[in-house]
Amino acid sequence: MHGWKALTVLLTLVAACYGAFTWALSSLLLVALIMSDPSAMLPGAQFLSLSEPMIVAWACMLIGGMPVGMLFQGIAHYSSWWTDRLPDMSDAPDAAALVGGALGVLVATVDAPTPLGWALGAVVFMIFAFLAIRMLRRAVAETREQAEEVARIDDLRASGTRVRADVEHVHFLHTWHGELPLFEVRASYDTPSGRRTASGRVLSIPAGAPVVGGTVQLWFLGNGADSDNIDMGEDPQSIRDPDAATTYEAPPT
Repeated sequence: MHGWKALTVLLTLVAACYGAFTWALSSLLLVALIMSDPSAMLPGAQFLSLSEPMIVAWACMLIGGMPVGMLFQGIAHYSSWWTDRLPDMSDAPDAAALVGGALGVLVATVDAPTPLGWALGAVVFMIFAFLAIRMLRRAVAETREQAEEVARIDDLRASGTRVRADVEHVHFLHTWHGELPLFEVRASYDTPSGRRTASGRVLSIPAGAPVVGGTVQLWFLGNGADSDNIDMGEDPQSIRDPDAATTYEAPPT
């Protein structure tokens, strides 16, 4: 999908701006409340022997990390609505949440009122950053694999042969691409090299969910001997499950 990188970067920057604004507003309100009566806000503080500045520092870090991380995670989670370059079950939302958490903690640490608060904030930031880097590497790797898979499917549908395959097994993955449920399907089909069986993933509208005994559209290359190099899609002429529209309806967001 053209322009997906620019759109993702733009939305991430928007989330960062809103996250920073949310952090600033929340932390200022929290600091004001804690400074007015810290024991009332945090009843366990006297038992932990925490000083008032330390309570403020830790509260700021907590409030600072949460909104930024949640906004980053939300954008990545719904990225499948505007790009097909991320897998349906991607590590990107977790990576985005960790990056947002690291940024939020870093900003809050700068505002910590004591050297000990800075030191503790730096440790928490490094933990978030370490986990974020590991998850980002996984997300980048899977994004490259997804891009190669998208290119393969585009070529397959453009130059391959399309047939109607008989569905033998269906497994619902409890994942939605936007409002479209995702299924793992095994189907058999005829090719110039003989009868073949292959497995693949199928996105469909809830009411058009594949069923055993029904059919799916399937693309293959050449004489169809390579049953791994295929792609499947919903067959509008297949039989339907009358309860599928309700069974596979996307959960409310």
